[in-house]
Amino acid sequence: MHRLSDRSGPPVVRPGARQVGHSSGGSSGRVRRRPAPFAGPARVTRTAGQDVPAHPVRGGYEICPVCFWEDDGQDDQDADAVPRGPQDRWVWWGGGMTFEAERAALLEPGRLWSAGEVLGKPGPVPAVPGVYGWRFGAAPYDGLAVGELLYVGIAPRRMANRTSRQHLRSRVRYHFRGNAEGSTLRLTLGCLLGLELRRVGSGRRMTFGVRGEAELSAWMAEHARVCWVAYPKPWLLESALITGLDLPLNLDQNKHNAFHPTLKALRAAARQRARELPISG
Repeated sequence: MHRLSDRSGPPVVRPGARQVGHSSGGSSGRVRRRPAPFAGPARVTRTAGQDVPAHPVRGGYEICPVCFWEDDGQDDQDADAVPRGPQDRWVWWGGGMTFEAERAALLEPGRLWSAGEVLGKPGPVPAVPGVYGWRFGAAPYDGLAVGELLYVGIAPRRMANRTSRQHLRSRVRYHFRGNAEGSTLRLTLGCLLGLELRRVGSGRRMTFGVRGEAELSAWMAEHARVCWVAYPKPWLLESALITGLDLPLNLDQNKHNAFHPTLKALRAAARQRARELPISG
């Protein structure tokens, strides 16, 4: 986000600009300028106490010669958006929204929390918006790292036309004790562990059944550990984390990850198999 600072001095005429409507009456005349195709700096910007040419094209990822800021074309009115950079990657700001503290809280947490601790009352997880991260003491699938951050999730989801009531406490607790229909993390882990996905109820919901969900909850109680960081707009932080880190268990926004095709295929195969089986009682 490159903000143009105050401008001083007379206007700079673009090279090749044609002056029209000039009065012969001296200072009372008015000058109008019709811009020609760009042939040089359009104006002078005062930056860091110096007069330097402003960037000729906004959003062109030019580097300021004085402050070395990269101009991504973003301004105050869209400061909360997460723009894509010139390589179609999410931009990490050199100032402002760097997420450095939040990244550190998830990559190097002061401690990790178990199912027993999270599900206890009152429990340590705050009822606020934020991002949570998961590690596992045993690999749910060959080749996945043990003890490393493998998945991040958010609460609440970004919703265009209504406000979600979800928060960190409700989502983290649900992942530990819910079912695969309401938890994409549980769906992923169950598929990786080889549990059988089944249609339940009317046939539109898919879970691992009573026995399978209980088995998954027991596995998570033994091996899964979670940490979190509060953040008012967690979807912004989530997007940056998924793009900048190796998070193999995230599917959304994560096609660049090497494990993405494997995980996507395993989940698709489990769903297809569930459709072929009768509804589970």
